[in-house]
Amino acid sequence: MELDYLREFVALAGTCQFQATADALYISQSSLSKHIKAIEKELGHDLLSRSTRRVELTEFGRAFLPYATQIAALQKEYSEQLLQRSGSNHFNIGYTPIVTLYTLNRFLTEEILKLKEYSIDVQEDSADNLLTALASGEMDAVIIPVTGDLSIPEDYCQELYAQDRLVCLVSRNNPIAGRDTVSVSDFRDFPLAQKGTANFARMLDPSIPPSAYRVSRDSMLMSLVSSDVAMTVIPYYTAIGCLESDAGKNVTLLDIEEDPEIRFLLVYLPSAKNKTVIRLLSTFLKEKQETLQHQGVF
Repeated sequence: MELDYLREFVALAGTCQFQATADALYISQSSLSKHIKAIEKELGHDLLSRSTRRVELTEFGRAFLPYATQIAALQKEYSEQLLQRSGSNHFNIGYTPIVTLYTLNRFLTEEILKLKEYSIDVQEDSADNLLTALASGEMDAVIIPVTGDLSIPEDYCQELYAQDRLVCLVSRNNPIAGRDTVSVSDFRDFPLAQKGTANFARMLDPSIPPSAYRVSRDSMLMSLVSSDVAMTVIPYYTAIGCLESDAGKNVTLLDIEEDPEIRFLLVYLPSAKNKTVIRLLSTFLKEKQETLQHQGVF
């Protein structure tokens, strides 16, 4: 029996809602349904009674749930313990520059570094390059933002890593600084600056001109914005960190009228050798999600 399917069944039993559970696990509703049916076929009993209005546990499902819960908990425990004794103790994870703000550093310090026998390498690159490295086996997992021009193969495993909204940063000397919001159309009227390869403004509208400035560090980005040379479109949580810098004192944050959201995904291959670390990362994020929501990260 596929142990991950049991974990999904336990989650489904807590909500009795296929769509909500699928969203929380970041899998499709059809995949979740298929996995539950696979368990039912192996057990020879229905776990759920399905109707057009609601889903309920069957009598067999209620009897099976405590065992599934124990197995899922045991799976997490032995994964963490065996990771320390695994002969394959090297893990490569790639991420785009902006991802470090979304608890990756916290994961590395709070979880992975506790496992002293395990070595982990991190690499920063563009989303396209990271997906290429993942396909070639150079990476075990990557964390990337979802943009309109990014294509992730359907058979790749994907889990929601973080969710944020895009905002605009402009100099307090800029004419639009006194407004409450800015529209996507305004990005055509003033030079844009971006950090790394992610042009979030063009993600909102591909017809927006390419950025006039492309920098590698937050400090350089904020210098351009604070001196009113350019404006920038970045995720909110990134913006908060930038505004705390010295240059940020002359910068104001504007909401974007279209209220755009951006998601970051943890992506790995179904055949990944180091699923234990991936599972640790996934579990860590889910357990921290409620706390992070209060901080505006998710």
